[in-house]
Amino acid sequence: NLTESLKKVPRAQAAQVPKVHDQWTTYQMRTRFYQSMKLPKEVRNGQGLFFHRWVAALPYLERSSNSSEKREDSYLWQGSYRLRTLSGIWSPDDKNGVRLGDAIDRLYLWTWKWMAAENMSREKVIWTMDSILEQVDVHELSKENSLLLRNALSWLAVLDVSIHKKIEKLLLKLQGVTSLHYPVLNAELSLIYCLFKEDSEDLKRALDQFPIFKRIYHQCLQNKTALLPYLQSVCHNRHDEKNSRYDILVNRQTSEIYFKHLHKKIKSDALAKALSALEQNGFLPADLENLRSWYNLSARLRQFMPANSVIREGKQLTRGPEWPHMKIVNQEDSPYEQRWDSLSLTKNQMVGTDAYLQAAKALLPLSFTRLQLEKRMKISKATACRMLEVWLEKGLLKKTGQARSIRYLWRTHE
Repeated sequence: NLTESLKKVPRAQAAQVPKVHDQWTTYQMRTRFYQSMKLPKEVRNGQGLFFHRWVAALPYLERSSNSSEKREDSYLWQGSYRLRTLSGIWSPDDKNGVRLGDAIDRLYLWTWKWMAAENMSREKVIWTMDSILEQVDVHELSKENSLLLRNALSWLAVLDVSIHKKIEKLLLKLQGVTSLHYPVLNAELSLIYCLFKEDSEDLKRALDQFPIFKRIYHQCLQNKTALLPYLQSVCHNRHDEKNSRYDILVNRQTSEIYFKHLHKKIKSDALAKALSALEQNGFLPADLENLRSWYNLSARLRQFMPANSVIREGKQLTRGPEWPHMKIVNQEDSPYEQRWDSLSLTKNQMVGTDAYLQAAKALLPLSFTRLQLEKRMKISKATACRMLEVWLEKGLLKKTGQARSIRYLWRTHE
């Protein structure tokens, strides 16, 4: 018995016993949680306390009364990173020098919180995923981390098509990892298959062991008030693609177009805009500044659309007699959708993101200078100036002083 053995440690080494005891307790907590999905009751300090709060923050579990306790981070290993994980705060330093296991813990938790639409922006999840992809080696991962990463990436792959293309090869390797010692994580993967892949009675029966996953499954498909509203909106979009009432589905957030008669999905911002204009207005005028591109667009439309559905009359496209039944998914239809043009954000996109704003508020004092912003955020002078300009325009900052004595003050009402 490890506990009895710890009592026999010499007095000179007694100071290390609590840390060893805490690590052993944490291991037991994690093992029991992944076998039964019960919130651990044993809370000591260090890794045990972090894991307890991490579990309590998962949207598919009841909130623990202990989650409101004061957070003592002086004894947390990599405490600042872990506390930012629990608080949903991203920092520019978080891509470097972080233990891979902690990064995977963050990705798993933030992915679930993104599905629950709990103020978790997509870009922070993507940045965390990127930090893992830069250093991950599947063969060196522990079994637990492999399964956590497998499930988190599986969710991301079905939540965003552009993410799936980036992680497809890694997912193939991770999906071969299994373990009977982690039935919760295996049941979670079954939930993903049930929602987004071919229906399987065997997979559905696997959910019976964990009623919460079965509840999520039925709520997402039956249009009920779900625990995870963002996930629910994605499920409905996927369901619409298979709905026989629509011949073509255009998703304006992702620029994806599903053609039922071709059994094909393509991604094209130009085609999505053109089809939306034809559906809503009945015609599409030529782009007089770039006629060549417009002619190419009209040719592509006639390539994908059914015969006699699009007619070119001079320098204008109009809907033909065989115009198909089409549905346009707009921003208002999916309030939890966030559209980004690519995974690689430009500097101009980054300065206005919620993630950078949260990081700045977490790293900077109430009153700060531009130079402090550059050093804390590890950015250039030009980027710092753009950030300050955006935040001033939004009324998030108040500017005081002149010349070299200029300071910026966070407005307390934000």
